[in-house]
Amino acid sequence: MSIVLCDLLATGAQDAPAICASGRSPLGFGALRSLIAQPINRLNALGTGRNDRVAIVLPNGPEMATCSIACASGVTSAPLNPAYRADEFEFYRSDLHASAPIVERGSPSAAVDMAQKMGVRVIDLIANSDRGAGYFDLQPRASDAVTRPTKRTGYENNPKANEEAFENRWFGTGDQGVMDDEGYISITERLKEIINRGGEKVSPREVDEILMDHAAVAQVGCFGMPHPKLGEEVAAVVVLREGQQVTECELQAFVSSRAADYKVPKKIFFMDEIPKGATGKLNRIGLAAKLGLT
Repeated sequence: MSIVLCDLLATGAQDAPAICASGRSPLGFGALRSLIAQPINRLNALGTGRNDRVAIVLPNGPEMATCSIACASGVTSAPLNPAYRADEFEFYRSDLHASAPIVERGSPSAAVDMAQKMGVRVIDLIANSDRGAGYFDLQPRASDAVTRPTKRTGYENNPKANEEAFENRWFGTGDQGVMDDEGYISITERLKEIINRGGEKVSPREVDEILMDHAAVAQVGCFGMPHPKLGEEVAAVVVLREGQQVTECELQAFVSSRAADYKVPKKIFFMDEIPKGATGKLNRIGLAAKLGLT
């Protein structure tokens, strides 16, 4: 008699710990069994079924474990290293024929770029540690493109921009976001602003949020500055709170305590105000040129 995954999970007592992680309450077998059904239902609703394949592109941790168990219970799944380069993800995508990658919400992994390049849906994993170690939700990521009768037909006298932005009448706005259960889209990132540090993708917004948690920081703008070998390096402009002092090394150590080393700004510029573009908004793409770094 063959034993399948659900049979093994059924042997655990309702309140017995199934998944444990440091600093989090354990997830019991009963909660794990309930959890497994939810992502499968979500994947099915997105058109992904038992004979379809998903790539699990998650860092090691309790969510990686529970997501792998859930996916293995209802679809064909393949765990992939989130540190792979874009060409490696492209190879595995063509080899596995995965219908979607599952990534951490806000992940700048090259898997996201690969999926968008190949027109594949990206699914965000959203951890919910309040409900126990490894508890999570799945949500499709929206990469914004629009088409309607009143939409623009193209950029004037700019065929290169038209070629890059339009595909089959769809205009790619360059925004990245998430769609909730009611169909509302929340914009989270500008794709062109993501920093490509030697193939490692860094979300400037993620670095901004970490630096803003420092008591001495009032404003911050993370951006990519040119690097002769890596292509881009992470940098940031910081405005300090009145009466506060902090060094570049102290801020770098602060970011390092919360993020991977490659996300730590190599250079931090202290200024009285964040340079703005013509619209009065932070323009990350032109910030390196404004600071004379190009």
